Amino acid sequence: MNTYVLQITKTYWANYTGLQKLAWHGIFLSFIESIFIGIYYFLPIYFIQELKFNLISAGFIISFYGFGTIAGGFIGGKLSDIFTSTKICIFSLLLQAIVFLLLVKIKSSYLLSLEMLLMGFFSYTFLTANHLWVLEKCGSDQKQKLRALNILNVASNMGLAISAIIMGFLVGYHFQIIFIVGSIFIFLSAIYFAIIQEDKINTSRTKNMKFTTKGNNLHGNNIPIIILLALLCSFLMGFIIFQTNTTYSQYLQDTFPNFGLQALSILFTINCLMVVFLQTPLVGWLAKFNNILLMGMGAFFIGVGMVVLNFSHLFWITILSCIIYTVGEMLFCSLSQLICYQAGEANKKGKAMGLYRAVYASSRVIAPSLGSLIYQVWGGNILWYFCGTLGSICFIICIIYQKISVNSSKCLTVTSTKF
Repeated sequence: MNTYVLQITKTYWANYTGLQKLAWHGIFLSFIESIFIGIYYFLPIYFIQELKFNLISAGFIISFYGFGTIAGGFIGGKLSDIFTSTKICIFSLLLQAIVFLLLVKIKSSYLLSLEMLLMGFFSYTFLTANHLWVLEKCGSDQKQKLRALNILNVASNMGLAISAIIMGFLVGYHFQIIFIVGSIFIFLSAIYFAIIQEDKINTSRTKNMKFTTKGNNLHGNNIPIIILLALLCSFLMGFIIFQTNTTYSQYLQDTFPNFGLQALSILFTINCLMVVFLQTPLVGWLAKFNNILLMGMGAFFIGVGMVVLNFSHLFWITILSCIIYTVGEMLFCSLSQLICYQAGEANKKGKAMGLYRAVYASSRVIAPSLGSLIYQVWGGNILWYFCGTLGSICFIICIIYQKISVNSSKCLTVTSTKF
């Protein structure tokens, strides 16, 4: 029995081994940055309780964070192609630290809106550049890259969970202290990154090299179809995922009024624990199958998870919904990023990842308002069925794309044999 348990333990931990040492440094920094960027979710409390803004004004200010993430994701990727991801990571962390520190003094709604814009911009600039940096350290090993993306997602979720715990203890204190501490730690992260980086001349991309593209990669400024597919699915799934910050919590309170915030807390904990303990082994095991179809299946599970909410007259059904949704989230988020990265041209990986981040972030701006409108006018049932429809559409598109790709490759093979 002990031998069996030991074997299972070794098999499980094997999913977290094999990465380059430098890749782990990037993962660690993603974890640290997530802890302090989690403060963003508590800023409405600061705006309302300490600065005495009303709810509408606080929501208006916070919305600028979403606009910043759109620009930050795209520009961060483009700049990483030009200046290397190492420099962009250090630069964005330093500016994040300054933005946090400025929050101590700024009280004007207009300046706070600018602050949120810059916070979102530099946060997603770092996120994009750091993901690129970690993937570059994995060389050409696709399995290692997928494992790195899984662990990055795990690190981010752990950071946000710890941020929620820390803020739960510190929210009674002045937010200014939290801003100062956050600024110091992010500044130290930039120094740490500058010390450990060994990216002498951008080892994975040399400007003087001539690159050739194969398969889905196209010449010039055209975007490969497979990337457009991943971007479309990311936008549609972003609409569903960002409902968890708005209509999802309202639906839980309407359905289970006796639970209060406890219902959301339980489901949030289940989601985080599943991602932390299951994402890397689950996605790693499934990676041997077709990644396009797995991405589509992940989208389908996300949609189905939300549809199950329509039948959640009992809380355990809501837990089942959360489990289905989380399985889909684990599959979709890592594979959609990997597909964009792998399909990008060798000297334009940053552009591909930046597009992914920008499109996904755009859902953060659109999803809350559109989802709330649907919820208010037609009710939660229609909204969850709509989410299920979006997941099904993504799955169908992925199946169609895969069939067309297979048929095209067969035609090319038959044609080539005639010569």
